[in-house]
Amino acid sequence: MKKIKKINGDCLTPVSLYFRLNQHANCLLESIPRESEKDRYSLIALDPVHHLQYREGVFQIDQKAYPCTDPLKEVEKYVLKDDDSIAELPFQGGAIGYIGYDIAAAYENIGTPPRDELEIPDLQLYLFETFVVYDHQMQDLYLIAGNTYSGCDEEILDDRLAKLQEEILREHPCEQQAVTKTTLDFISNFTEEAYQAMVEKAKQKITEGDIFQVVPSQRLTAPFTQDPFGSVAKFENQTRPL
Repeated sequence: MKKIKKINGDCLTPVSLYFRLNQHANCLLESIPRESEKDRYSLIALDPVHHLQYREGVFQIDQKAYPCTDPLKEVEKYVLKDDDSIAELPFQGGAIGYIGYDIAAAYENIGTPPRDELEIPDLQLYLFETFVVYDHQMQDLYLIAGNTYSGCDEEILDDRLAKLQEEILREHPCEQQAVTKTTLDFISNFTEEAYQAMVEKAKQKITEGDIFQVVPSQRLTAPFTQDPFGSVAKFENQTRPL
């Protein structure tokens, strides 16, 4: 079951909405440009009901972990549920996250994967049933609360929608916070010589027919003390085509 509430959004932006809903565990999905039919929406998903992870043969939902040989089948078991859909909306609730390349090791022998320095799961998904959709063409805002994964009753859904609307109509101080232009000094995890050697080795492997595609990459890091989301939002506005 889904409950939906439509309000006027002509004085709001996805950025202001994100700030106003930032007390929730949430994520923002944007489409650029916004002129076409399929790119007209922004989405903020709130308060995931479940957290799915897979790493090194172990699947985990919330705090429960168990051995698994087919992680994609496990995802299907938790994500796909019979539920009402709302035809005019681009998102019906479900999983948001990523499935990494290294999950291929669960299905075929690709050798020994390199050491994971960042200790990131091969699969990480969050299951959402509460979300906000912003229609840029009509400047309408849709608040949606469902019980696909929680099974909660209708009264809780109504209360959830009422609280969302209250939060959305309350301005957040960060909306007026200035973001200072900063020059960042990036440091690579490779020296220039080591990176060039990696590229040359890749070219040799391609010539030998051992591989046909490779993406040599490096990780750049820099100290940063400002609000990350505010800085990204400002950068997006500066680089968006007119």
